[in-house]
Amino acid sequence: MSAFTRHAERAAVRTTWTGNPLPGLGHPPHHRRMVEFRLTQRSDRLIIVRAGDRSRHLVLAANAARGDYDLLVSYFGKDPALYRAPGEQRIDVPGGKFSGLYDTITALGDQIDAYRTVWLLDDDIDVEPETVTHLFDIHERNNLLLSQPSLTPDSHCSHAILKRCAGSALRFTNFVEIMVPVFDRAYLMKVLPLFNGRVTGWGLDLVWHMAVDGWRGRVAVIDRIAVKHGRQIGGEIYAAAAAAGENVHTDSRFIREAFGISWLDIQVHAVRLNDGLTLNGPFLSSAYMLVAHRHGARWLMRRLLKARRNRARRPVEIARLFR
Repeated sequence: MSAFTRHAERAAVRTTWTGNPLPGLGHPPHHRRMVEFRLTQRSDRLIIVRAGDRSRHLVLAANAARGDYDLLVSYFGKDPALYRAPGEQRIDVPGGKFSGLYDTITALGDQIDAYRTVWLLDDDIDVEPETVTHLFDIHERNNLLLSQPSLTPDSHCSHAILKRCAGSALRFTNFVEIMVPVFDRAYLMKVLPLFNGRVTGWGLDLVWHMAVDGWRGRVAVIDRIAVKHGRQIGGEIYAAAAAAGENVHTDSRFIREAFGISWLDIQVHAVRLNDGLTLNGPFLSSAYMLVAHRHGARWLMRRLLKARRNRARRPVEIARLFR
């Protein structure tokens, strides 16, 4: 039994929603039936952008047109003319962020099986097109299940630990954020039921690494590649969800309560340096980041202080931060 299943079964007693796609992780009712979408395949690498009217993915279309990767735009807006350039393939999917991704991937049917690697990209990410192939290469060469590029120092972000760390090639972690995850396709299909009914998907990044045992060493932040999160946290789709009466914090609150997990559980357990040396263990990894990663140093100190403040209302062992 995987760690994920054990957590899910314990969470089941706290779950009030029904029709669960996985034990213990319920979701609001979501029953949209998508018409199958025929995708023109040029590559075994796929980028899916969940896009509104101001998406920043347009620079990726030219490389998609020449076959470096396939680019599918999952569009939740209403402009019939957008995202029709060579290299772009558009599917119209209203609704929330991850519920929309669920519908998009479901609409592909068996076509998704033709892909080796899938990158789920937010529409407010600035990406250098020439780095995309390199990102896929690193993910595949290291046999990763789940990864993400690091973030540039000037990115808007919720977790500074995800900003690029000097001297690091890969940081092996238990946390890949929801805005730029790269999936092994088979692993994506394993966690896909988690997307169903999720408006924002907040909190999924705390649990989706646990879907199989043996994930350590196969979930990573790729520091060799950095992208920029160019807008404030919470974009068009969150505003639309709030306007429709959806509580954008529901997903995060439910997952944290159901699994008994929090942001304090995020850890980096190994760092592979650019020269090939690997620092194993959360203690050595944290020590390296204290020296090399000023954003990570501040994050670690805040984490320790927050754990100390929370001791009165939630038992937190400081040693857990280094396990």
